[in-house]
Amino acid sequence: MDGSQTAHLKGTIGENTFDQDTLINPAFLKFEHTNGANFYLLNYFRTISLFHRNKFSVTAFGKAGAGTVIPKTDVTIFGTRLDNNIM
Repeated sequence: MDGSQTAHLKGTIGENTFDQDTLINPAFLKFEHTNGANFYLLNYFRTISLFHRNKFSVTAFGKAGAGTVIPKTDVTIFGTRLDNNIM
């Protein structure tokens, strides 16, 4: 979401009804869904020397792992901030 962009709003906010293009400025709405993308990983790494002579060697390696990403959302609307910091 870009700050100071124009969006078509349709609906009601309190007593006001909207159906028009409206400039959304950062004081009205700010949305971040990339704030604190936390990577949790578990990896296993193994090397095996296959051949070694003088200054020359051949090595095989392998890696296996799994993980998850837990994003954190930070939203400000009408000046009220919700920072769902679950960590």
